[in-house]
Amino acid sequence: MYGRAKGNFLVLSGLAVAFFVGLVSLGAWELHGGTEEPPKPQIVGTALKPAIVGPDLASEQVTGVVAKNVGANKGLRDDAEPPRPADEPAPAAIARSGEKGRWIYIDKAGFRLYLAEGNKAIDSWGVALGKVPGNKRKAGDMRTPEGSFSVQQIQDASSWTHDFKDGKGVIKNAYGPWFIRLKTGWKGIGIHGTHDPESIGTLASEGCIRMKNEDLQKLKPLVVKGMKVVIGPNAVQEKKEETKSAPEKTAKEKSSPKNGNGKKK
Repeated sequence: MYGRAKGNFLVLSGLAVAFFVGLVSLGAWELHGGTEEPPKPQIVGTALKPAIVGPDLASEQVTGVVAKNVGANKGLRDDAEPPRPADEPAPAAIARSGEKGRWIYIDKAGFRLYLAEGNKAIDSWGVALGKVPGNKRKAGDMRTPEGSFSVQQIQDASSWTHDFKDGKGVIKNAYGPWFIRLKTGWKGIGIHGTHDPESIGTLASEGCIRMKNEDLQKLKPLVVKGMKVVIGPNAVQEKKEETKSAPEKTAKEKSSPKNGNGKKK
């Protein structure tokens, strides 16, 4: 009887000691770490685009942004041309075309050259066009011709020079690495590179279609002699041009002498 009571006492004493040790451990944990607040997120990175990092927050890397002074602190500029979204609709002229093979469509209204396969655009790049809007009417009028043409030949233009008559004299590598000559009925019209990539997206050429040199390098291997090239009209520019010329036309009609039947002589 005495031995059984002694055993029970030892068991109860062991449980009491274990319970006490557990309480002490819990208190120590709460004192040193259990109640400590998680570290607050810290703002790191650059003044251009800070990234927030901290517990359970993924860090954000800043990529592709180039700081460039444009005038007097006018802002940031990314020199790389933004990629065209995959779901961007191609011009209607491509979608409704009956073409079967690979061809080129130049959208003057959007300053963009499209490489198409049948009625689907497979790639596109920005371009610069003739300084004067509208369809070409005569040699030297600085207009880009419109219509359906073809590739006449592909020439290495890396050593070509040109004087644009802008006071800067002869420019080396004025046409970039290649000159894709087009058979348009006009002399010297083609798709080529440029020494002035900032001109892309503007009316800047003497009638040719300019591309950035790196874009031209991508296009060139995909072009073959005889490939169809369609240059679409810039309806907006044509409309502006017609509006400007309308008053001149009216003035001429009013000043033109008429015969007795009310008809011009």
